[in-house]
Amino acid sequence: MGAFVERQNFMDLLSSAKVSLVAPSGYDPAPIEKSVDKKKFPNGNNFASPRFYESAVLGCALIGHYPDNQEFRELNMSRYCPSVTSYEHFTSCLERALSQTPEELYAQNHEFIINSLTSKRAEQIQKDLEELTCRNS
Repeated sequence: MGAFVERQNFMDLLSSAKVSLVAPSGYDPAPIEKSVDKKKFPNGNNFASPRFYESAVLGCALIGHYPDNQEFRELNMSRYCPSVTSYEHFTSCLERALSQTPEELYAQNHEFIINSLTSKRAEQIQKDLEELTCRNS
């Protein structure tokens, strides 16, 4: 892949890729078969890194390794990005991703992108605040 001195060089590479391998920052220090270091992430605080969003916007199929936590469930991440559990699972995900057309990849990522917009997040925060206010009244 080469060294990337400037971010634009990396974004150019990502935009030409069909598949992007994604994981939360620091989540995967050990092989997939081993559990995550509970001392490093004691409360399961692993979040979708910018790479998830950048890859989706640039039309890549997402293949990841991420925890089954509240954030990833709320993002419905498993719908857009399989979380690889084994080498065999990875190869089947990769084969599926490589067989998709650019139009199929766009359609697959479109809902994830739309639901991840700041305006959508703001709407959800507003609803949550209203719900909390009603409960506390």
